[in-house]
Order: sequence, then C-alpha cells, then structure tokens
Amino acid sequence: MITLWFLGCIDLYFADETGFTLQPYVPYAWQKKKQTHRMFARRSPHRLNVLGLIRLDNQLTTYHREQLIDGKFIMDSFDDFCKKAHTKPRVIILDNGPVHHATVVKDKLVEWEAADLYLFYLPTYSPHLNPIEVL
Repeated sequence: MITLWFLGCIDLYFADETGFTLQPYVPYAWQKKKQTHRMFARRSPHRLNVLGLIRLDNQLTTYHREQLIDGKFIMDSFDDFCKKAHTKPRVIILDNGPVHHATVVKDKLVEWEAADLYLFYLPTYSPHLNPIEVL
C-alpha cells in the first residue's frame, strides 16, 4: 500500500479514534509503604471524541463529537470523507476495533468502493503498523 502511495497511484490514510477531556486521568501514583493516597474519579462527562485520518505527508482530516464513537459515527464520517473531491482512489487503513466492523460500516463498503474509497484492516495486535497511533 505504501509503495502505491509513493508511486502516486492512491491516496493512503491511516485512521484511529481518541478522546480528550479537561479532567486528568491518573490511574496510579507512587506512594510510601503503608500510606494510602485517595484520588476521586472523574465526575464530568464532558469529553471530545475524535476520529482522525492522516496521510504520511501529515495531511490530517478529523471528525469529532461529544457522544461515544459508534459504528454510525464512523459510517457518517466516512460518508462525508467519500464526498470530498479526489483524483485518485483512497484507501483507509484501520485497526480491528469493533466500531470499524459494525454492521452499518460493512453495509456501506460496496457504495464506498464504487466511489473509490476502500477500507483495509490491519492484522490484529499490530498498532506499530498504524502511524496515527503515535498521534
């Protein structure tokens, strides 16, 4: 796939989701023996969830929402991405997250492929193959 992108045959995007909150998340901390530190859990539900698509030349496209990311959000985002002007076939590289395999996503594959948008799933447990993981 990367060779096809370098040759200019396709536009190659790597996709993943993440979330942002203004409340820190500290799952553990250093403490002295026999001394307990208590930290209260997050109380604010406010979180910005983001789906990012990045190319190797650092072109980034994002979609966001405050609700949880589900298959419908992935489908709507890819539908919008599919409508953007393009001159080459586009390939989106994804991990095997459950939302990427949702029925609503799978039902759109034929329609997206007709518009030159293809999804490619990485092997399981291979985040090192997805450059957006470090972003």
